[in-house]
Amino acid sequence: MRSTDDKQRTVLTRNTYFQTDAEADERYETHLTALVDTLLNLKNEIAAAGSVRREVIFRLLEENEHGLRALLALTGIRESPTCSSRGLHSLS
Repeated sequence: MRSTDDKQRTVLTRNTYFQTDAEADERYETHLTALVDTLLNLKNEIAAAGSVRREVIFRLLEENEHGLRALLALTGIRESPTCSSRGLHSLS
């Protein structure tokens, strides 16, 4: 029977869950920060307009690199692989 210490050593040496990848963490944090900034800008634009206007949404989709993902995050919809390959100009 293996000892508890031996089992813990095995988990720490073989389990990647406890290891971090600083580069991946930084990329993910940058991506999340961009989405948060986009959502805050959208919130401010909607507040200034007084309501959600179609033009605001279209401008977000056409001019902001993270616009589609931000809207999908707001609505809780997951982006499909074909969504990013289609042109957004067909929406306008």
